[in-house]
Amino acid sequence: MPQIDEIHQGGEADALRTALASKDGSAAVILDGLAVKLRDASKRESIGASGVVDIVAEISGAKPVDETLLFQAARVSGNLAADCDANRDRLAAAKYPQNILATLKRNTLSLKTLQAVAASLLNLVMDGHAASIAALSGVEALTTLLNTANTIYTPGEWDESCRGSVASWIWDVVDNTVSQDPGYTLPLSVIKEFLPALRGMLPRAAPSYVEDADEAFSIDVSILTHATKVPERFNAKDKLDYVALLNDRHSLEVLLEFMEDATIPPWLDEVDDDTKKALGVAKADVSRTLVSTLSEGGEAPSWLLERLGSWLERPSRPDLMSVALLVYGNCARGDDAATSILTANPALLHRLTALLDTSTPAIVQHALVGLLRNLSIPDPNKRKLGNAGVLPRLLAMGPWAPERDMLGSVQGGAVGIAKQLVRDETNAIQFLSLDLEPLHALVTRTDDPAIALEATRVWVNCCRALRDSPNGWDALGDGRVLDALVAMLSQGARYPVLLNEAVLALALLARYARTEGPGDGNREGVCAEIARRLLDTESAERAKKEHPNANLEGKSGAEVLARVIAGQGPPETQTNAMTLVKILDSPDLTAVVRKAVAEAQGELVPGAREL
Repeated sequence: MPQIDEIHQGGEADALRTALASKDGSAAVILDGLAVKLRDASKRESIGASGVVDIVAEISGAKPVDETLLFQAARVSGNLAADCDANRDRLAAAKYPQNILATLKRNTLSLKTLQAVAASLLNLVMDGHAASIAALSGVEALTTLLNTANTIYTPGEWDESCRGSVASWIWDVVDNTVSQDPGYTLPLSVIKEFLPALRGMLPRAAPSYVEDADEAFSIDVSILTHATKVPERFNAKDKLDYVALLNDRHSLEVLLEFMEDATIPPWLDEVDDDTKKALGVAKADVSRTLVSTLSEGGEAPSWLLERLGSWLERPSRPDLMSVALLVYGNCARGDDAATSILTANPALLHRLTALLDTSTPAIVQHALVGLLRNLSIPDPNKRKLGNAGVLPRLLAMGPWAPERDMLGSVQGGAVGIAKQLVRDETNAIQFLSLDLEPLHALVTRTDDPAIALEATRVWVNCCRALRDSPNGWDALGDGRVLDALVAMLSQGARYPVLLNEAVLALALLARYARTEGPGDGNREGVCAEIARRLLDTESAERAKKEHPNANLEGKSGAEVLARVIAGQGPPETQTNAMTLVKILDSPDLTAVVRKAVAEAQGELVPGAREL
């Protein structure tokens, strides 16, 4: 029987085929020798080119399986593929990966053989070898690999064997073969294969039968990382079967239990920062899956919303609180959904208002304002939120303080809540009685034009809500409100809707508001102050220089108004602009408008040429 050292260079394949045909056990010996020889990287390509690849690929798919030969063939394949793309190409072309998958699906193999198989697959894919990854991709391949990994080992079931390590290699193969943009939707049957890994993080007593618990736990964390990162790739592309998952209580409870109770055992000797970070990242991945499932899967079951609602009363767990709020926020998209959530969950609003506090962590505030913003949109909810004290508590949380400028989502979200709620007259009156200095300062300070404009729309909605009320107008006559509205009007060429809102709000202010200023300190003073700001060309040019990100034209409000009335704007805005000019009754402003109208061509709205 020839030994490997006796086989002449390039004759490995011939000798191996002869040995296989003899069925005397010599083939396994030759394969063993080849595996040892292939540890030398310089020999890999020549042996791979000899035809050995085709033979090990045939052995890997043989029926019935000869596990002795399969073990040795997997060793040879793993060493052939190690850092050698030429051999990876050959193994992929010979269908070694597909044959191995078929064998795994048909047979229950020993741990020793699975270790060699897992190592060979990992060496094929770990450097991003495209052909090998393609061969191991797809839902059927993924299912086979996950079944194999879960059969070998479930995290937490520690012993002194290498089961955990072998399983972690297969999980690593899965991680390497599922792309960032999977080409299929992950069905519930496969989603379930990722769940056992999560249970390994649940609290348990210290085992007395494991010599190195720290090492065993690190393997579990490695598997957990793969088991949460891979589904998140599908989730990020909306390729999870959300409907099926939302209707599978057991699977959801596994995810919820992991979020609630997963922890690092206190009895471990050493836990490094990377391990702690990995658990946090895994929880973040699971939380995104939960949020997306409740957002995309249809109507959430009542038991699930109740359980998530209980998370809002766990102040020591901001991670759970933020997930619950995000879930509710996604469930509250749309007027009907937002209205029904408050109706079906009477305790929810009290829980939310209690969180409007400076002590609430930023991660929770972010999710909280997002939910409240969605809840504030339907008209039936506006009074409920107003009666619950959302506006004063929101302002007391200090979302617009300078030190919160790094939390743009909270600043913008708080503006959105206020903008919606003040559309109700009672809410608007309450809002205008509060300390609004932080909002004024935010509009002046921010470099974000979107936040400045949205904050200005708060004043617009207040004006609209109070058009039939004698209250609240004194606060709206503040010069900073007038400045903000004129600034919004001046950007009208880019934002026609905002232009019309600014014109309308200024007209309402000119009609109803009072302020200190030229005239007798009442409505005439407001008109004079508005006209002065509209005519202030220097301020418009200065604003353009000071806020380059806003792409301002540097045109005065008067020039914009004149351009609109002269035909460069929707008819409704033209009519409102004419109304504003007439109410202000400013000779200088009227002269600017008349000049533009005189030069205008075409048909204008009725009354424009008679100004």
